[in-house]
Amino acid sequence: MPPPELNEGQRRSLSVGLHQIAGLLAEVEGTLTAARNPSPFSRLASDISPAEAGVIRDYLAAIRRRLAAAADRHDLDICGLELDARRSILARTTGAWIAIEESRSRRLRGYGALDPSLAEEIDRTCDELERAVREMERFVLSPQQDFEARLRRLGETTIDADLLGRLERVIREEGLVEFRRAFEALLERIEERTFHVAVFGRVSSGKSSLLNTLLGQELLPVGVTPVTAVPTRVRLGRPPGLSVRFANGQTVSVPIEDLRLFATEDENPENVKKVSRLDVVTPSRDLPDGIELVDTPGIGSLATSGAQEALAYLPRTDAALVLVDASSSIGSDEVSLLRLFQDAAIPAEVLLSKADLVDDEEREKLRDYVSRTLARELGRAVPVHAVSTVKKGLVAVWSRERLKPLFDRRTELLEESIRRMAGRLAEGVAAALHVRLGRMPAVARAAAVEEVRRADERIAAAREAAQREAERLEASWGDILVAATKEAVARFRDGEAGPLAGEQLVREAAETSSARLRKSVLSTMNELQAALSSSARNVDAGSAELFAANRASSDVAGLPILDFSGLTSRSLRRPFFLGLFPSWAARRLLATLRDAFEREERETLHSFGYRMRDFALRAVEALAAAYHGAVGPFVHGAEGPRTGRAAPDRLAEDLAYFESVRGGPPRSAAIKEEDP
Repeated sequence: MPPPELNEGQRRSLSVGLHQIAGLLAEVEGTLTAARNPSPFSRLASDISPAEAGVIRDYLAAIRRRLAAAADRHDLDICGLELDARRSILARTTGAWIAIEESRSRRLRGYGALDPSLAEEIDRTCDELERAVREMERFVLSPQQDFEARLRRLGETTIDADLLGRLERVIREEGLVEFRRAFEALLERIEERTFHVAVFGRVSSGKSSLLNTLLGQELLPVGVTPVTAVPTRVRLGRPPGLSVRFANGQTVSVPIEDLRLFATEDENPENVKKVSRLDVVTPSRDLPDGIELVDTPGIGSLATSGAQEALAYLPRTDAALVLVDASSSIGSDEVSLLRLFQDAAIPAEVLLSKADLVDDEEREKLRDYVSRTLARELGRAVPVHAVSTVKKGLVAVWSRERLKPLFDRRTELLEESIRRMAGRLAEGVAAALHVRLGRMPAVARAAAVEEVRRADERIAAAREAAQREAERLEASWGDILVAATKEAVARFRDGEAGPLAGEQLVREAAETSSARLRKSVLSTMNELQAALSSSARNVDAGSAELFAANRASSDVAGLPILDFSGLTSRSLRRPFFLGLFPSWAARRLLATLRDAFEREERETLHSFGYRMRDFALRAVEALAAAYHGAVGPFVHGAEGPRTGRAAPDRLAEDLAYFESVRGGPPRSAAIKEEDP
């Protein structure tokens, strides 16, 4: 049976689309040239540095390679307003977006039937182009200083200067734009020199109380519900202050005393102020400067479901503390978190908070149980300790025996973390050079490409599932009213004599539905991360760690919650004929609820569905970007080896050097393992 082929109309349409994209790229290149060579007659203001122009050209080359590969794949014939340069380029990328969308399979079906396998292949091609254009657009929107200048400014570091210099040169000279994010994260880590300790746990597990005890001051609000999706970072130092970052990128400085105005649901319900991050600077009499403590949003709360939200909130972390209420026990949420830290090579330990609520014997039994559970689930021992902000002696013992030694070694551990990042990056660059030199076997290239294609299918499926679930919730307003009606009938039959608050019944039913949506979306994200991690491992042994490092440095926040607090009050009285005509009575109650709440309910569900869809798409995009940053060299090697900008012997020399450092040092021993 012959392989499926495009018909003439489809081939012509797709060819026109690729030509249009190529033409737009040529216009972008012309903009760069004109900006580099100013003329009295030029209409372009030169606001792009030579280093930025070089990176943009690398992106153009990467996109052109994908265009050529698409043409080969489908046997296509390819030949040959006053704006500043940056705005001109962005205008062209917008045109490229449109051209890519016009080339998708759903458009080609207008020219005739399209084989499903061909449709999938075409859409994958469009996805590849979309990702490349998106990366270039992101760079143009938020340009960074060139890496070479930043390296000169850094001067001496404990990381081998030759390694950093080679990484910068090879990434720049070979146009390996896929590694720019990882290299930038490495430079930021070296420049920042801050040791990060993140605290995770359920709402009311005692995170804020523990941090206040460690800080020696009542800084973080206690006894109130924290704002969902807004982590609070406390850096020890001077001068004291509070910086509030909003979703639109704006940052303002306010007094520390105003922290609760932004960090609590009481003062900032459903994050109406659209805060994305809170940064506090304060001195501490008990802890050294140069440390950052991160109070993360609670897991398993009304506003979040399970540990999967760590995908959105995982901060840049050198050590993690997971709090478990001693009056309960460890659950799947905490185990999932610890597994996530383990995959990202982040040292972690468990603290049994509120240990004063149980006696010494029960406390020791719980510690042993948690230790054994974690050893069984994770395949390794995890330190477990009991703490209490009431029995401060427990915190003092833990702080003296565990935390102080950790902080005393913070410089050493920070350098080790940086070396590990550099080793991962060197491993990825080495893989790219293998491809450039043609040393990657054809079978391995084909296997890598197939693995990445399967991963792309998982990414597309996750995106579609998230959108489908959000749309389903928006359409569930009738089901929610029916559920509220059933609850009212059940309560009246159980003997409820007085009137019921209709808005409360609707709110509870809606929260049940929205909780299912949150759980479904976050579960999809968790499954996608696991699938991409496994896929990266299948592509190359070091890609999984590079994926974990890329993922941990990304920043997606803003998991929305459903807010029905503004519903109009409406009382429901027990229908007189409920016992005799239950169906009729239920219909009357449903009609009452519909008349009172339908409009507000539908508007609220629509807004929530839109925000959940936006969150899910951003989370999928962050995972996809981390994955492709880790496996990118293998994807680009699929069409065969290419001649780089450097001579083969120089590339071979660089490859030998990177292979001598690939993998980096072993995982951090910041928190030593203990026997359970």
